[in-house]
Amino acid sequence: AQDSAGQTYLPIAVRNGVLTTPGGPPSTGQETPLPTETAPPGSTPTPTPPPGSTPTAVPPPGSTPTVAPPPGSTPTVAPTDTPPTCEQYGETVQRSRRFGVQMYTNTQPGSQFFDSLVVSKAGWVRVITPWGNTERQNTTPDQYDWSWVDRELDAGNHLDAEMIGTIGFAPAWAAEKTNGPIDEEDMPEFLDFVRALVERYDGDGIDDAPCGQVVTYWELYNEPDNIRNWGHDAIRYARMLEQVYPVIKAANPNAQVLFGGVAHDHFTDQGGIFLRGWTDLVLQAGAGPYFDYMNFHIFAAFWQERASSPPGLKEKVEEFRAIMAANNVDKPIMITETGGLFRAEPSPETWRNQANIVYQLFAQALATDVEVTIWWMLYDLDEVTRHTWYPGLVTSDTPPVVKPSFDAFKRSVDLLDTAEYVRQFAAEELGHENAVTYEFVDSAVDRRIYVSWVDFEGTGTLRVPGRTAFVHDIYGGTLPIIDSADGAQDGWITIELGLDSIIAEVYD
Repeated sequence: AQDSAGQTYLPIAVRNGVLTTPGGPPSTGQETPLPTETAPPGSTPTPTPPPGSTPTAVPPPGSTPTVAPPPGSTPTVAPTDTPPTCEQYGETVQRSRRFGVQMYTNTQPGSQFFDSLVVSKAGWVRVITPWGNTERQNTTPDQYDWSWVDRELDAGNHLDAEMIGTIGFAPAWAAEKTNGPIDEEDMPEFLDFVRALVERYDGDGIDDAPCGQVVTYWELYNEPDNIRNWGHDAIRYARMLEQVYPVIKAANPNAQVLFGGVAHDHFTDQGGIFLRGWTDLVLQAGAGPYFDYMNFHIFAAFWQERASSPPGLKEKVEEFRAIMAANNVDKPIMITETGGLFRAEPSPETWRNQANIVYQLFAQALATDVEVTIWWMLYDLDEVTRHTWYPGLVTSDTPPVVKPSFDAFKRSVDLLDTAEYVRQFAAEELGHENAVTYEFVDSAVDRRIYVSWVDFEGTGTLRVPGRTAFVHDIYGGTLPIIDSADGAQDGWITIELGLDSIIAEVYD
């Protein structure tokens, strides 16, 4: 992941090509510093949320909700592993087919954030499936320790959710850079690991993981355009895809291979660490037939450079479609990292800014036909990384404390998951040059959905046909509006727009 300045860092420490758990040994220098986050332009903070919108915790069943601990308190370390079971949780929760979250190290029931995951309605969970933690020594025959990977993927045993396994973190004996090119002589070992990994999670009854879990989606490395990863080796990355793709398909013909989620911003010619044009180089090297989904990440650094306004997801999708078209490649798109990165101490204004971004990103994702969008992260990372970083929908406290973004995420699932994109309103229809509205239709329940906000400053007006509307703010509040509320009963609804994003459901 990266911050708004384009800096990247590892979410958990790496030691000799092996991931370490929170509180483990110190990193050996592969972590990069976390620069200060700048709030997005146009996100003028307010002193406090509206009355009654104080965030509450996501409690375990039967427990009492708690509020955030006082400043300076130390969150409790996550519980240890639980024995593997196949028990199902949240059977009554309708999980999203379009939106998911990132988690690290442990997705088991009993882990610190499992209850938050259940309640979130996320239908996708992206995790790391590290080679280095699975094959620490190069032996003949191969000896795999699946405990780390099983722990990462375990949520799929208990929820109706798709897991995305990000393959990477090579052992020190196989690669100079743990997330970079594999030594040529060890490429057969990598292919053997991938074959065994996919076979373990194909559900065919042969060498299967506990509960017969099926994992269909496999991503080849994280942000490979980083010069500390594959950034200087686009051709070797293309050759790696060419070798790995048939191995994955042979192990599970239903498996889907994701291009490694590229950062594609804060480039080296700007003083950054990502190689400009890297994706184009990989496709020019002939990688097109060897992945099923194009995949990138989108944070503030992109729109600040190349989009007219936040969040910039629409423009980045268009840019990647142009890159693919130039190389005669046509693939569906996933976004395996997006969200609001905040280094500042938690406050009503940072929580407000983050919640606003949820509606905006998801509306643009659906408007541009992105198939799956992963919010990075489910929870804050200050305890997990031993850094102060707050990208989560919930805090890292025990139990976690819900942010407004958590409610915005759930509301997006409720209202957008089965909706289809119709159009984007012209600014003149909304009465302000910075006003934005995306329209969707949900035929299953005969309603129209509007996601609206005003960039930077000012107000606008959304006027749409309808008899009744329910306008949902970023704090979980709902304002009902009827046709006559604007002084005329004429079959039209009038909704006032401002800096805070809203999502409105309108019925005839």
